[in-house]
Amino acid sequence: MVALLPRLRRYAYTLTSSREDADDLVQAACERALSRRHQWQTGTRLDSWMFRIIYTIRVDGIRSLQSRGVHVILEENCQADQWRMQRGFGSKTNASACIAGHEATIG
Repeated sequence: MVALLPRLRRYAYTLTSSREDADDLVQAACERALSRRHQWQTGTRLDSWMFRIIYTIRVDGIRSLQSRGVHVILEENCQADQWRMQRGFGSKTNASACIAGHEATIG
């Protein structure tokens, strides 16, 4: 498996376009392969099996992100305005302006 690492990293980089993400992907694939080594059949190509594991992990990660959607962390002052508004204190316009400002940055 060690001899395959350069090829696995190149393949992972083509999927991610990021060296850090590619390294994380290869590490996750190696961990998965080692934990499921009983599933690999002797006489079959280890490189093909590893490439499939990398691809599967990448696709699962993309699907996971798509199903979760976008999460935005509001700034502390906006959170405070929302808290006040929810409890009947302060102005609704302040919290609405914060939310609208954050929606404008993501949409």
